[in-house]
Amino acid sequence: MTKLYYNDPLASAYMAREFEIRFTDHHGEEIQPDGYATLEFVYPDRKPEDYLTGNHYMLDDFYIHPDSLDIFKAKVGDLLACDTKVWWAQYIEQIPTADKLKWVEYANFRVIQRNGKHFFTPREEI
Repeated sequence: MTKLYYNDPLASAYMAREFEIRFTDHHGEEIQPDGYATLEFVYPDRKPEDYLTGNHYMLDDFYIHPDSLDIFKAKVGDLLACDTKVWWAQYIEQIPTADKLKWVEYANFRVIQRNGKHFFTPREEI
């Protein structure tokens, strides 16, 4: 199974704040931003004193929680990119069958903007 992740804490914190994406560490344990405007991620079930004593892990990769994977599917109104072409996803709304939407996924389009906000595309772990 392919895992999606960010290796940039800024992109991760932004996506968590703007699109409510949930994250896990490499082992699948849930992590979350520590406050609204911070780039620090913490484990929600650990106590603050664990961090003061150094009983925590440095996070290099921020894996997308399985419950948040659907957010990366194209939606009406999204700005999509595929190689060098840029399309407005309203075009998808006019497609009469689900087969055409599958073609968009097959053609490897990715969301680059949603609701006027930048949308960071995660990396894939091979």
